[in-house]
Amino acid sequence: VRWEIRASLPFPIESARVETHLADEFVEDNVPKLTLIVAACPHQLIDRTLSLAAKAGLKPDHLDVAPFAFWNLLLAWDGFKSDEAMVLLDLGEDKTGLHFFQRGVLRFSREITPAGADLTRAFMEGMGSAEETDLLHERAERLKIEVGIPGVGTLEGAADQSINIS
Repeated sequence: VRWEIRASLPFPIESARVETHLADEFVEDNVPKLTLIVAACPHQLIDRTLSLAAKAGLKPDHLDVAPFAFWNLLLAWDGFKSDEAMVLLDLGEDKTGLHFFQRGVLRFSREITPAGADLTRAFMEGMGSAEETDLLHERAERLKIEVGIPGVGTLEGAADQSINIS
């Protein structure tokens, strides 16, 4: 596994902790095969996270990557329907997590850009105002909160609506 994922990581595999999860076992052309989910995290990030927890007086007994944490949360809340496919979008400040689930199993996960800060900058550019950057940033952040990301069924007729950006 470590050999196969080398090319997929943005950091050296030697500097990372690599864990696998067996998602599926199947037979294809009379050959047993496995579907594995692999998580890799640089030791430096693990150490920094544990150090922050220790400074806060916490003694973690488990550390997980975000996709697995979301997966465990959805399983605990019985958030999956039997044949359902689901995408969980985790829009952060610097990166966006895309997590694809099928039949209650995490199938694919990636962190990508754009993210929240990119949306704020795009809103600021669209406002075309000459006011101070701090005030423009505050207005853009407020707009993100007020407008949000539309939920299921809320896009109908959205093209006919306008948003006040002042």
